[in-house]
Amino acid sequence: DKRRHPRVPCNRPGRLVQPKAAPVACTILDISAGGARVRLGRPDALPDKVVLVDLPEALAFEAEVAWRKDLDVGLKFQRRHNLRGLAPAHLLAAK
Repeated sequence: DKRRHPRVPCNRPGRLVQPKAAPVACTILDISAGGARVRLGRPDALPDKVVLVDLPEALAFEAEVAWRKDLDVGLKFQRRHNLRGLAPAHLLAAK
């Protein structure tokens, strides 16, 4: 495994927020400081950039889609936001 950051299995509910489309429900299978692997409930067309919302942790991650395989999607994090306080305007849909 050549990852910079170790993966942590988590199995938490999440949402993928995308511009001009409804959020997509997902399960966060594992997560690290650099990215996550999520599983979609059904095949869905996602743009190259999404926001992953970790619902139990109230965190949002601006991310790029790194890979796709069946219902699993690998995300590379660009920026992290805490949704418990003030959030940037472009993340209000994630709250």
